Amino acid sequence: MAKIYRGRWSYFFVVPLLFALMLVAGPAHADYWEPVGTPGFSDSYAWYTSLALDSSDMPYVAYADWANDGRATVMRFTGAGATGWEPVGTPGFSADRAEYISLALDSNGTPSVAIWIGPMACGPR
Repeated sequence: MAKIYRGRWSYFFVVPLLFALMLVAGPAHADYWEPVGTPGFSDSYAWYTSLALDSSDMPYVAYADWANDGRATVMRFTGAGATGWEPVGTPGFSADRAEYISLALDSNGTPSVAIWIGPMACGPR
């Protein structure tokens, strides 16, 4: 399950089997971190995570989505709905299991995802 937190200066991931992104509330709370949306918003494990911010500093994440057999999924934070996160396109859109995911957004906020699909991508078959 994905966990995203935001910090004062940056976003970060914690990826043992989950991932997280946090943001510090402000200068007076430099040691305080708060979740971005609902912690654990993914349906299963998230591997090979990549983060990008749009022009409004809203986070997008791409990851190998274990709920979709390790195929690539992109999510964006909107603050709406049950978790605050929504998929961009179809979850698990890649043809096979994805590794070494890299996410970038163009000036219009359109995501591009580079992935490696290998013979042992995201664990044994």
